[in-house]
Amino acid sequence: MFADFIRPITLGFSLLRRFWPQLVALVLAGVLVGDLLMQLAAKVALANHFAGRG
Repeated sequence: MFADFIRPITLGFSLLRRFWPQLVALVLAGVLVGDLLMQLAAKVALANHFAGRG
């Protein structure tokens, strides 16, 4: 019974230990792309104030 609760936790930690570089790269890419899109949106808004209105 107790092993049924522990098994997913140990699996999660083993996957995190195995794939942490890919996960860090994915988070970093998401942050960078989000920042670039925010800068692009700000430039479009400065160029045309009505570009963001729908």
